[in-house]
Amino acid sequence: MCGIAGVFHFGTKAKVEKDFLKKMANVLEHRGPDADGFYEDGHCGLAFRRLAIIDLKKRANQPLINKQGTFVLVFNGEIYNFKDLRRDLEGKGYHFETETDGEVILHGYAAYGEKIVHKLRGMFAFAIWDTVKRKLFLARDRVGKKPLFYFADQQRFVFASEMKALLQDPNIPRVLNSIGLWDYLSYGYIPSPNSIFKDIQKLEPGHYLTVDRTGPKITQYWDLRFSPTDNTEQYYIEQTIRQLNEAVRIRMISDVPLGAFLSGGIDSSSVVAFMTQHSEEPIKTFSIGFEESAFNEIPFARMIAERYHTDHREFVVKANTIKILPQLIWHYDEPYADSSALPSYILAQLTRKQVTVALNGDGGDESFAGYHRYVIEALWDRWGKLPKMITAPITTIIHQIPERTPMIRRAKRFVEMSKMSKQQSYMELMQIFDHRAKQELCTRAFAQGQPNADRILAESFSRAGNQNFLNQMLYVDVKKYLAEDLLVKMDRATMAHALEARSPYLDHQLMEFAATIPPRLKLRHLTKKYILKKALRPYLPKKILHRQKMGFGIPMGAWFRGELEELTGQVLLSDTALRRGYFRKERIQQMLQQHKQGQRDFGYPIWSLFWLELWHQVYIDTPSISVSSAEKRLLKIL
Repeated sequence: MCGIAGVFHFGTKAKVEKDFLKKMANVLEHRGPDADGFYEDGHCGLAFRRLAIIDLKKRANQPLINKQGTFVLVFNGEIYNFKDLRRDLEGKGYHFETETDGEVILHGYAAYGEKIVHKLRGMFAFAIWDTVKRKLFLARDRVGKKPLFYFADQQRFVFASEMKALLQDPNIPRVLNSIGLWDYLSYGYIPSPNSIFKDIQKLEPGHYLTVDRTGPKITQYWDLRFSPTDNTEQYYIEQTIRQLNEAVRIRMISDVPLGAFLSGGIDSSSVVAFMTQHSEEPIKTFSIGFEESAFNEIPFARMIAERYHTDHREFVVKANTIKILPQLIWHYDEPYADSSALPSYILAQLTRKQVTVALNGDGGDESFAGYHRYVIEALWDRWGKLPKMITAPITTIIHQIPERTPMIRRAKRFVEMSKMSKQQSYMELMQIFDHRAKQELCTRAFAQGQPNADRILAESFSRAGNQNFLNQMLYVDVKKYLAEDLLVKMDRATMAHALEARSPYLDHQLMEFAATIPPRLKLRHLTKKYILKKALRPYLPKKILHRQKMGFGIPMGAWFRGELEELTGQVLLSDTALRRGYFRKERIQQMLQQHKQGQRDFGYPIWSLFWLELWHQVYIDTPSISVSSAEKRLLKIL
């Protein structure tokens, strides 16, 4: 894992400023504390920070330059099939100077050009400078494990692994993207290619970008296509095990210590189970929990640790850990409302004290249908077939019950959304603030002219094609929720501590295989992950296979009624916050009051606004974008 950055001036007489390259590299030091490297070639320059994982020798430092001096590479990620690719390239006459996977990309580009992206099995964001054609080539992995931000105007193109590196240039404007903020209020993240800043964009997963004197050009090279096949259950069981086992095996290649995040859920537990088959030493496992039992998964993680005799460590998150928010906000670049960012950050911090690489279970829900919403959609079908003489009185009763608990809130949303189309109900389910709630919350000046946020998911549904609706939801989740939320969380949380995270379930060959499994074998009789659970019966206890999914969020509702209640009001109703002109003071007061009294659970919406305001103070109100300035400013508040 590493951090990369670079500059390309469209005017060939322009010269790269080395000081700017150094500034970008310095602010990415957390991603690669082991070494830095720079390359300048007139109007193009590259910067690099290294976290050494494979081939720890200095000769493997980047930028990597081929013997002819025609191609220069900076690369962030891991290529798990690099040994096979290396043998193929050596057969074509290419000579290797290092044992790194990066050099495979370098020579692979010389051999195959832009088609090299199709041959790579792994996670990556990289840039290659062609010194002959004077062209820059950038690519991002298929599902979006590794990030890539860029800025372009008429004079230059600038890119980096994190947005804060671009902002080291004071001439890149920090102008808020109101559409990005509007989308954030809906989903808790800013969907690519947009960012929170008007002039900065993200390269979308599964895309590459070429830059020459004519400007940037973007091409999509991969998409997940669902094509269910007609085979026996046993076939899918055997293939699932084979593919998952192989995905785990190739992710255990490392010259540094590795371990695994273990939540006690099906996905992380299965990863640990297969890791033990490929290690002579006990696997190091790491779990995190809460004092609140409804959010605490440690007992389940402990069950797997004992079964597979892992070297296990556990940590507990408390409300006072909110003090680390300045660091989180600085590392995440953009407003980010997923509360699991906090425990993920702490877990990565403590894990890094023991290992440099950690495998995890990300991606299992999106490939094998593990979320509650998939069951809800199936229940809506059944609900809609019931006689009105049954549904009408139930609906009336549910509407009369005060919305004091998340369960009552979900029941009300269920009966309301059961009247909508399937796509519309899914889109409503995925939003923090729906369209009506945003209109109530936001000032007229801010809300006027904003697009309907539903367009984001509607476009993904359109790209999913004429599929079974479960497969359509899985496709949308891979493209949006997984790529823009979960993978952002994992990358920022782990790289903040120079910890490399590897995700076997996100192996593209495993994902493509899962896309061939018929929907009836993913969700069967309202059982989520049906085929995966059946495949994992020999490996996991029944209590793990059939436990209720808990997720990885924090107990926001309780915290905002307890230890953080006063602080929240001080932040959201401060003169500084209200002067921004985004939100109506009376609506925020109403939300806080209703949440305090238990009339409604506004934990998630309050958290999203809380993070947004603190982010604003770090990235808009503070001249210097540094972790020290973020801590200095926010610790006065927190």
